[in-house]
Amino acid sequence: MHEGDFTQAVVDHVLKTLEAYPQGRVKRVQLKTGEMLHIVQESVQFYYDLLTKDTNAAGAQVEVEEVPVRIVCGCGYDGGVKDHHVLVCPTCASRKVEVMSGKEIELVNVEIEVDAAMSDEQ
Repeated sequence: MHEGDFTQAVVDHVLKTLEAYPQGRVKRVQLKTGEMLHIVQESVQFYYDLLTKDTNAAGAQVEVEEVPVRIVCGCGYDGGVKDHHVLVCPTCASRKVEVMSGKEIELVNVEIEVDAAMSDEQ
């Protein structure tokens, strides 16, 4: 997945969340992405900064936690793979495996700081 499109979707969710806190500023965004998606944290931060310029989401730290690939095989194997580009059971070499993790995208947390003085004025 291209980081620009990926980050636009994240920013859309962050800005939607921020609507409930008009005086809030986003401080941190935490994401989990699967290893198979090849998401590069530095690229996500770059696009995030670009896409949130002049908004209350600007300046936030974006953290991307990569979730490793985990498979389950009919032979009983449950664990990682040597190469996530080729999903092969390391025990029996079967390609008939079920991917349990490694493809997910999750917006885990949006940390918003609200200025209490500004909130009290409204």
